[in-house]
Formats: sequence, structure tokens, C-alpha cells
Amino acid sequence: MRRKWSGSIVVTLTWLVGLSGEVTADDTVIYRDIKSGKIVRRDGQIVTESPAGIVLVSGLVQKKEFIPVTAIEDMRFDNEPAELLQARVFENKRLWQKALDQYQQALREAEKNRAKVRLALPYVEFKILKLQVQLLDQQEATPLQRGELYRQLEQFYKKYPNAWQTLECLELMGQLRLRDGLAVDDVLKELGQLREKHKDQPELVGRVNLFEARALLQQAQNYLQNQPDKAKAIYQQARQSLENLLKTAKEPSLRQEILVSLVECKAALGQLKEAEADLAQLEKEAQDARTRALLHLGRGDIYRLSKRFRDAMWEYLWVDVVYNQDRELTARALYWLIEVFRQLGDEEKAKNCQERLLNEYKDTLWAKRLSK
Repeated sequence: MRRKWSGSIVVTLTWLVGLSGEVTADDTVIYRDIKSGKIVRRDGQIVTESPAGIVLVSGLVQKKEFIPVTAIEDMRFDNEPAELLQARVFENKRLWQKALDQYQQALREAEKNRAKVRLALPYVEFKILKLQVQLLDQQEATPLQRGELYRQLEQFYKKYPNAWQTLECLELMGQLRLRDGLAVDDVLKELGQLREKHKDQPELVGRVNLFEARALLQQAQNYLQNQPDKAKAIYQQARQSLENLLKTAKEPSLRQEILVSLVECKAALGQLKEAEADLAQLEKEAQDARTRALLHLGRGDIYRLSKRFRDAMWEYLWVDVVYNQDRELTARALYWLIEVFRQLGDEEKAKNCQERLLNEYKDTLWAKRLSK
């Protein structure tokens, strides 16, 4: 009798769920809980999305939960192409080209059944674009190639105006422009409109403010060699923006990115003790290779400006030899190694760094600055 009763409960619950229209747990959102900082997996169904985030409905009571875009780590979708599983494996292992190949295969499969993979389609399309940017950062690329990728990102932005990837799409568009020393006014305008529309989302607002500050840093770097006074004025403006942003930023990765940019500002402005204090705070949290590279570059700048050239040499060499995944950062290390080796009286090594910068990294802004 007990088994019969138990079975009846299951059948009755199933029937009730069907009547109530309960949302099945078909999708999975993987996100970082803002309060605890822990990674959370939530099953349910994604019912709406916007540049600010997504709404997930789950459970018997159809609980609605808004997950902000700045917290989203990844997603899984109902009826998604099987190739996505292997693509994510390669991506997690940082095997970018293999991941790209798998995502492109997944896109071909998804396009065969667009109705069933409505949410997965833009997800896969953006993954492909993001990986292409990643690969361009690691290899020699021409302004023409970056321009073509910019146009593809722009097409995605226009094709999916409500996509939760909108913020990152605009950031990547701006990044490609900055790599070629081009103006980012159009991107800044779109980001400004996004910030105004979603001003109730503090982390999104913080990301937009951070990009604006980074655009200022890029301008300052362009003037550093030939117009140092103008560069310092821009660095000061960027520093004020970043410090205001740091006061309100709560999300750990956002704070980390702000500190990285502040170190560059303070070092360039000659505020070396303050820059060192920020580096010490940042070092406790830095994990990924790019942040480690920025740490060594920041410390190298501090030592170089303090005329501790041998110490600066080792910091820049860490980027050149170990944390060299980002071409622009590696080029920046080589650029300053030229000066450091000359200050140490080693003209042969300075010349070697110069030749490498102009030949192996000729597509970077740092090589262009050296050529001026």
C-alpha cells in the first residue's frame, strides 16, 4: 500500500505540474553570487534577456530571479548542439583554436534547427567572435583584420539589440579600436546610452565607467613620449575617474581591474609609493595570466621611474618570457626593456629587444610608438 500511495503522489504531482504550467529546468545559468562571491548553478528556463541581465524562472512556484550580466559566467541551453560540450572543454583548457573550431561546428548544427535553439544561437555566435578577438591578441594581426572583426561585432550588436552579451560586445569593439590607436567615440556613445538606460545596475555602470577611464589611459600612452605634460594631464583625469569608481565598486573582478589601471596612472604621475600600495593589494587577488602580466609591468614601471633599472629589467622579463599570452602587453614590456638595457649599458640586448618589437610585434601600438 505504501508503494502504491508513493506512486500516486508522484503521478498526482506530475499532473499538477502539467496543469500549472511549471517551467521545466531546461536551461542552466552559471553565475557568481555578488554577496558571497561563490559560483552558483541555477536550473530553470530563461524567459527574458536584456543588456542588463537575464530573468530565470524555476521551481514549482515559478520563482523569477534576475541575474545581472556582470555576474554571468556561462550558460547551458535546452536542445543545444552536442558540439558545445567539447567546445567548452577546449575553452576551459585555453585551447582557443580548437574551441573556435568546435563552436563554429556547433553554429552550423544550430542553424539547421533555429527554432529549437533560439537562445543558443546568439550565444554560439558571440563565443566565436570573442575567441577570434582572443586569437588576434596572441598573433600578428593587421588593422584590416581588426577592422573586419569590429564590423562583425557591430553586426552582432545590431542583430541582437537585447542580448545579454551587449556590454561585452561593445567593450570588445572598443578594444579593437584602441589597439590601432583609433578614436572610440562611437563606442563610448553607445556605452553611455546603455549606462543611462540601466543606471539602476551599479556593476554595469561601473564597467562602462571603467572603459571610459581605459580610453583615457590609451590617449595618455599616445602622448607619453612626445608630449609628456599633456599625457600627465590625461593621466590625472583618469586617476580621478578611477578613484571615484573604486569607492562604489563592490564586485571583486571589477575592483581588480580598477586597481590595475590606477597603478599605471600613479606610476606615470610619479606617485610611486601609492602605486606600490595598490600593487601589494592587487597581488593578493591576481590569478589569471593577464593580471599577473599587468602586475609585473606595473612594478617594472615603478622600478624604472625610481631608476632601479636592474629590478625593472626582471619585472619586464617576466612578461616577455612567462606571461606573454597578450601581444600588446608583451610589446609594452619589450618597449621598456629597450630603455632599461640602455640604462644598464647593454646596447646589444637593447638592440635585440628593439628588433623583436619591430619585427615580431610590428602590429602593436608599442611598435608604432617606437617607429615615430
